Amino acid sequence: MSRSDATVYIVDDDASVREALAWLLRSRRLLSESFDSAEAFEQALGQAEPAAPACLLLDVRMPGASGLALFDRLVERGVAHAWPVIFLTGHASVATAVEALKRGAFDFCEKPFSDNALVDRIERRLAWIAPIIVVPGELELEALAEGAGRVLLGLEGEDPDPGAVRI
Repeated sequence: MSRSDATVYIVDDDASVREALAWLLRSRRLLSESFDSAEAFEQALGQAEPAAPACLLLDVRMPGASGLALFDRLVERGVAHAWPVIFLTGHASVATAVEALKRGAFDFCEKPFSDNALVDRIERRLAWIAPIIVVPGELELEALAEGAGRVLLGLEGEDPDPGAVRI
């Protein structure tokens, strides 16, 4: 699985932000999908489990459910642990940023942000998670993170649960 398999999901109520981020990501050869609300993203996600590397860019303040509320629901489903979340906001407070990071967010960026610095963060995180998320049934042997361990999946015959991740 490579970085080119990854998708960056953009959830922001501002169409100009979504379009600018999609263009920026495309210029760096990253796939993206945009959503204008937390509800639209959740509907598209449905009950699916993460099967490929992805990163979420979530606006903190949106009409309806906020990015923080969406993040809490994704944490409950286990999605936020598989896909790193980067919050974007034009209304940053230190308390909000600290709380999001304590709850498991990968990063918190204040608008306006440096375009290239944001994409560099996304690429580094995607490179780190790509070896971890694998399709059950495939044999994968990948480094977890800087030599921290190995992941073995789909060993046939000996393991009663061949789809389980063993670390």
